Amino acid sequence: PSSVASQQQRGIGYTCPEKNGRFPSPSQCDAYIECIDNVPEEKLCPDGLLFNPKALFTFPCQYPVDVDCEGRSSLQPAQATEDCPHQFGYFRLGGPNDCGKFMNCVDGRGYT
Repeated sequence: PSSVASQQQRGIGYTCPEKNGRFPSPSQCDAYIECIDNVPEEKLCPDGLLFNPKALFTFPCQYPVDVDCEGRSSLQPAQATEDCPHQFGYFRLGGPNDCGKFMNCVDGRGYT
């Protein structure tokens, strides 16, 4: 099928700027469009990670400190667990005067 037909089948209404690559979602910072042979497919980063368009040869979803979301502020709903506010991320523990304690959340499990 032609690339236009394939795009319509996917239902995302996106035209690939290049034949192959990963491109930011127009409005959502934790989503991206992966184009393979001009066929776009929308992908979603794990909860708590954001799409980094500068990550060309690594996993494209990274911690918020490494990503600029300007113009793409929408995010998926948080998937909190008993331990963590998001599935992935670093979160401060303790009060405002206790700056040195953090929890690292991986797949919703908290590690201190």
